[in-house]
Formats: sequence, structure tokens, C-alpha cells
Amino acid sequence: MISGTFDPATDPATREMYARAVATTSPPADPGPSVGTGSSGEGDPNQVFTIDDLLETPPDPTQTLLGNRFLCRGGGMLFVGSSGVGKSSASMLMDISWACGRAAFGIVPPRALKILCVQAENDAGDLHEMAWGAIESLHLSDDEMGLVRHNFRIVRHQTSVGELFLGWLDTQIATHQPDLVRLDPLLAYLGGDDKDAKTVTRFCREGINPLIEKHNCGAILNHHTPKTNHRDTSEWKPSDWMYAGGGVADLTNWARAVVVVDATQNPRVFRFIAAKRGRRLGWTDDDGSSLSVRFFSHSSNNGKIEWIDTPADVADALAPKKSGSKVPNAEQFIQLLPPPDDITDPERCLITMATLEVRAKEGGFSKNGLAGIRDELERNGKIYVHKCISRNHAKLVGRMEIKHLIDLKNQKSRP
Repeated sequence: MISGTFDPATDPATREMYARAVATTSPPADPGPSVGTGSSGEGDPNQVFTIDDLLETPPDPTQTLLGNRFLCRGGGMLFVGSSGVGKSSASMLMDISWACGRAAFGIVPPRALKILCVQAENDAGDLHEMAWGAIESLHLSDDEMGLVRHNFRIVRHQTSVGELFLGWLDTQIATHQPDLVRLDPLLAYLGGDDKDAKTVTRFCREGINPLIEKHNCGAILNHHTPKTNHRDTSEWKPSDWMYAGGGVADLTNWARAVVVVDATQNPRVFRFIAAKRGRRLGWTDDDGSSLSVRFFSHSSNNGKIEWIDTPADVADALAPKKSGSKVPNAEQFIQLLPPPDDITDPERCLITMATLEVRAKEGGFSKNGLAGIRDELERNGKIYVHKCISRNHAKLVGRMEIKHLIDLKNQKSRP
């Protein structure tokens, strides 16, 4: 990374290295096409840059839409979550906040933005409730309310998909001239299966990209997770979440930024995960350390549809426990097993490997390698492993004392 005080044009070592390179390099026979230094989002999308263009042209701050270049003009973002988590109401709060220059969910716009939301999921009654909830929770000033009235538009559209929709969207963007256009949801307008790479490529790369380049704006696509989701996400890193949305991987690859909403054990509290380019959002804790996850909750205030920041202590309590990377040793493995405290029914002190994995996670250990440790301890006579016929021959694990208790119980039961 080039620091703010480094100037390649005046640095002696760089000048000497450049002079040697020029002296030993022949110029190309054909210099090729001319190069340009136009800012991102303007001009020919097939721009050619020299190294001097890159070093001498800093990012244009007017191209930034959200965060520290988290999303810029000409770029797209995915806002991902399962049905029912509140993506539409969260989107309403985002759009109204950004329209008057306020932050929403810790995502800061550099200025008041013109927002166009195209949506197909919510009727006029839903939109009314979400708008009132957002407005009442924000307590806007008269000037801020004036900006929202001027900058924010919602268009309900449910009659075209695919190429027809993209043509319609072109006219809407030209009419409203937004800084940011949101599609809620993507699947209402895609015109095909999101698991089909050609469909996604045509819509996003050949459809959305030319439009946001042409009109010098950004795009947010609200997207769902897969309908049936049995994935264990408890050990996912924030970056793993960028592929949480349904469909092919190229949808995530297309997006410059990804934010995911995930449910917690509390039905009102949700995790917001900055899954792609998250550091550029500038989320930090009280100590200033960078965060990729923040918690927000649905308000329970008289049935209003609004979002509120969740206190840190509540967030910590709801955060999933992280498994450690350390594999337990033999003694620690045995300590994870239940004590032989049921003399009358010692079989109740045997546990399945699934239960053992949960205990390992709660103890800060990795579940990886537990089966290998179990087998080694069984061979050395340190633990008791019982195949339970009534549980499809599942292996139940316990301490050796339990085996002795079971043997003693069996002896007493014999005539």
C-alpha cells in the first residue's frame, strides 16, 4: 500500500529504478489505443490505465455512495436474508435515512442520496406501516423530512422480468436520476432460475452493469437465502456469509459488497453481517476495534415496524458460541463425558457423539478429531463405547466406571 506521504515522482530510488527500466526496454511497435483517466462510473467501461494513471489519480470522493468506498457508483451490493427477517422494513429505514444523509445500521452515506426503490413484495398497506415506523423512529427535523420528500421514491412494479424489466428500469432511472437504485427482491425481476449461471450473468453483468454505468449510480439487490437451509453456520467466519444467498456463486462474485441479515435465538434480534468489503463500513466496538457483525432488533413498541440498535450486553448473550481450534487431549476428552452418578440406571450416563460435539464446543474445543480420540481411548481401555441396537447401532460413549456399573447391574439381574 502507498502511504499518504510517498510520491513516486520524487522518490530517488523509484526514479533510478524507472530510469534503468526505460533504458533497457524497447518501445512497442504499435503504441495501441490511447488511455484515459476518467473516474469510475463515467465514460467508456473498457478503460485502459497505465501505472501512472493509477498512482496519480486518487479515488474521486463523489463516486462513494456508502461507507469508505464500501459501495460506489457503478457497483452493486447484495442485501441477503431469509424470508421474514425484515429485509423490506430494514430497506425502508436504510433508504429514508440515506435520503437525508443519515446513517442506517451503522452504514454511513457521504451526503444525502437520491434513492429509487423498485419493489414487488409489499402492497401499499405494508409500505405505509414500514414508512411510518421508520419516520417515527428517526425523529427527523423539518429539513431532513424535506430531503426525504425530495430524494426518495418507491415504484411498485410486478409486470415484467428479465430483458423487458431491464428496459423498463432504464427509463425509470433516467426519469428519477437516483444515486442508488434498489430492487426488492431480485428474484421478482430476474426472469429465470438464480441457480442458472447464464440467467444471472445476463441479468447482472449484461443488464444491471451497463445501466448503472450509463446512469452513474449504484445498485442494491435484495436477495433471499435458499428456501431449505440445513447448513450449520455456527462456525462460519463473516466472509463465509457472502455466499449465503441462493443461486450460483457468480451472483456473489458480481456484487462489490454483501450484507447479510441472520436470525438469532431471540425472534426479535438479528445479526447484520458485513460479509464482503466489510471493513470499509467502519463498524467498530467501544474500543475502536473493527467489527464485521452488529446486532439490531425489531421494536416491540405498540406493534410499530421499526428497527433499533441492540445493547452490547444483549448482543454478546445472543452471539453464537465459537468453537475453539484446540483439540482436547485424552484427559480433557474424558472430562467432557458425564460422571457415573446414576447407579440404578448407568446407561443414562452414556452420550452420543453428537452430544459430545456440543459439549466440546461449549468447552471451547474443536469438534474435529473427536472420533479419532474416542477410538484411541477405547483401544487403551480408558473409555467405554457401547453400540446401541435401539439407536441404529449408534456409538454411545461413557467413562470406564459406567462399564463396571453396567456389568455389576447385569450380574445382579442374572438368576
